Amino acid sequence: MAGTFQYYPTNEERDRDSYRVVNFFRNGLTRLYWMYYIHLPYYLMENQDAALLHCFFLVLFSLMVYAVFAYLPHTMFQLLTRSYYYLTGDDFRRLLVEYGIKDRAN
Repeated sequence: MAGTFQYYPTNEERDRDSYRVVNFFRNGLTRLYWMYYIHLPYYLMENQDAALLHCFFLVLFSLMVYAVFAYLPHTMFQLLTRSYYYLTGDDFRRLLVEYGIKDRAN
């Protein structure tokens, strides 16, 4: 009978052999989960209070994620246009019109 031993790498081996970004997200999500679980002990609360607090934090987190993705592209484009103007003295919108990315009317 053939052996049935299956080797699974330890956490240290898995972290050492994986990419740095994957390792960062894997460990970051684990730390986030334990931070959420330890600092907000829902098992000590009544069911309605725990559900209300959980929904509040989910809504708060969702709004923070939305704010980052709604505000960040606008800010990055504004930073790009201002830095282009300060470095070259030319308007960035005119460059976009030359490349055909933006309408001339706007």
